[in-house]
Amino acid sequence: MIKKCKIAFWVSVCINITLIFGGAFIVVANTISSGHNYDNLIIITEDLNNISKAISNNAHTIGEFDTELSRIKAGHSTDKEHNLISLQIVHLIFSSDGEFEKIETYYLEENNE
Repeated sequence: MIKKCKIAFWVSVCINITLIFGGAFIVVANTISSGHNYDNLIIITEDLNNISKAISNNAHTIGEFDTELSRIKAGHSTDKEHNLISLQIVHLIFSSDGEFEKIETYYLEENNE
């Protein structure tokens, strides 16, 4: 009977240690991966602030956005042929008439490929 209790005790200790190390691994993995997402969130926020500034200065067309983003030094690139303005992570998409249509985001890894 005592031998079975010792075995049960050590099995319980091993299971608890495994669960503690497993939980610690999950916490560390989430912490490491969330740092990258946090960086992207900061950049998206900067891009959206620049877009907000351009809109508050009455930018509606691709040309007006280009002028305003240049004026505030947003670090953007404009592709009028494809109706696209690219910031760090955010893309401004314009209709074929040059009017603002939507905002898209993408990750930095996609931009570097």
